Amino acid sequence: MNKPVLGESITISSSWTKIKQAGQEAIINPRIWVPLLGAVLLQVDNLDNEISDHLREHTPVFGSTERASNRSDDLASLTTVAYVSTALLAPGPAGGGGEWFTTKAKLLGSEWLAVKTARSMTSGLKSLTKRDRPNNLEDRSLPSGHATRASAQAQMANLNVEYLPINSGAQQTLKWTFDGLAALTGWARVEAGMHFPSDVLAGWALGHFIADLAKGFINPHQEVIQVYPQSLGEGIGFRLVIRF
Repeated sequence: MNKPVLGESITISSSWTKIKQAGQEAIINPRIWVPLLGAVLLQVDNLDNEISDHLREHTPVFGSTERASNRSDDLASLTTVAYVSTALLAPGPAGGGGEWFTTKAKLLGSEWLAVKTARSMTSGLKSLTKRDRPNNLEDRSLPSGHATRASAQAQMANLNVEYLPINSGAQQTLKWTFDGLAALTGWARVEAGMHFPSDVLAGWALGHFIADLAKGFINPHQEVIQVYPQSLGEGIGFRLVIRF
């Protein structure tokens, strides 16, 4: 049986049951609750601060806090390249032309919207928690924005990989690579002195949650409500087109 074309029909169910189900499935995902549990356990015996101080002082992977900060930007950008490129490489409608471009625009627009949502939620949580960074530069430590972004984008890329015309071994290798990029991004932020380990774990969990929630609405089999990103003056929103 041929695989469905990824992005052929980006849908959002109008049923609150569907929304509730997608949220419940995301919450029970161990990629979400395990990092959150780890973030809580790191508060025991001041482990969070001790690990942060050690990595910031010794920078075992990146060699200096400045290099770690720069590499965290580069690694997060690589996850952007990962989800965009895999979306473009995933099979589209036969024949190409306008239909192919429309399909890819819907897919990339929906995934971009999920990533944008994750980053917006991160910004709101930073303003709410006001946790000082390890280097005391500002109170925007919890959660890590880089970790949230990299985690969400890596999961979008992993979704796209499932539709690539390659064998399961190659798919798994790509998924491990993208997850590795997200993990290294978070590690670099700790070595840079920009975040405590628990900030990174919280960011990973948030990114996974938003990505998993979004994946529940990227449905290649139905066409109920199409989602299109749209500029609204100085803001960003999205337009829904309902077909009956």
